[in-house]
Amino acid sequence: MNVVRSATAVALLLTAVSSRAVTTERNFWTQLTLTGPLAASTAAPCPWRYTFDTPHRWSVDTDEYAQGTWRAGLGYVLSPKCTLWAGGSVVRNFPPYARVPYSETRWFQQLSWSDQANGCTFAYRLRLEQRHPETGSRMGLRLRHQFRVSHPLPATPRVSWILWDEVFHHLNHPDYGAGRGLDQNRVFAGVGWNSSEIIRQELGYLHQWSNRVGRPNREIHALSYGVTLNFR
Repeated sequence: MNVVRSATAVALLLTAVSSRAVTTERNFWTQLTLTGPLAASTAAPCPWRYTFDTPHRWSVDTDEYAQGTWRAGLGYVLSPKCTLWAGGSVVRNFPPYARVPYSETRWFQQLSWSDQANGCTFAYRLRLEQRHPETGSRMGLRLRHQFRVSHPLPATPRVSWILWDEVFHHLNHPDYGAGRGLDQNRVFAGVGWNSSEIIRQELGYLHQWSNRVGRPNREIHALSYGVTLNFR
């Protein structure tokens, strides 16, 4: 019942913000991720893990590079299903994502969980971010929830369909234009391909809705392509 109430509240909130003016953009997003154990071990697996990922975004409408992120983190494996992470990132924004170019430093703490049932892999990621953009003097707090499900295709088990949704929520009201409450929502639908023991590729459609203060809301339709190298 609580899940139903929460889903209903999110749906009503999205409906409310969708009634405002909105700008629509077309993007191309890429992401390269490297992850693996911090140390090789022939005995018990090393519980410490590293991750580095670098998402980049281009505006198709203006043919401009819009945003680049460089993020690194250190994780500790609590169990085969659950890992704790902490790290930081640097984000560089350009028009049309920003009126003028600026940088942002972020720190994050994260809980990652995954499990399998009925042939599907279910994953949940909870991330708390502390944001420090150049355009403001107060730290922004943002919470992110991502729910993900994937299932291999019967004819080609190395290929799977993927669905995920991620909700971003501002926990405070800093002075750089972010309002408390719903920030954005992202939905992805696509396919994944395990092209080798360590390489996984994902390609699909991504829709992002951003709730902006003092400006029209933003809707992005993006082709998203990602590569993950998992060194186990």
